[in-house]
Parts: sequence; C-alpha cells; structure tokens
Amino acid sequence: MSTIIDDTLSQYVGSKVAEVREELIFDTSEILYNELTFFQLMYNIDNLAV
Repeated sequence: MSTIIDDTLSQYVGSKVAEVREELIFDTSEILYNELTFFQLMYNIDNLAV
C-alpha cells in the first residue's frame, strides 16, 4: 500500500497544501476505499471457502 500512496502523492511534492487540498483528499480517499474494498473481498472469499 505504501507504494501506491507514494506513487499517487508524489505528484504533489513541492505543492502548497492549500492549493491541492481537494485533490489530496480525493486521492487519499480513493486509495483507502480501494484497499478496504480489496481486503473485504478477500475476507469474503476466505469465508466462502470454509
């Protein structure tokens, strides 16, 4: 997950937070949502196999 975060947020290096706040929130939210969705899917698959 750190690689995904590094790749996504590297585009904001050198930017002022006030100028990119909305994009940072959106990108961070999207990463977290995708990761949580993936883990939930894996959990559901594991429970089906039992």
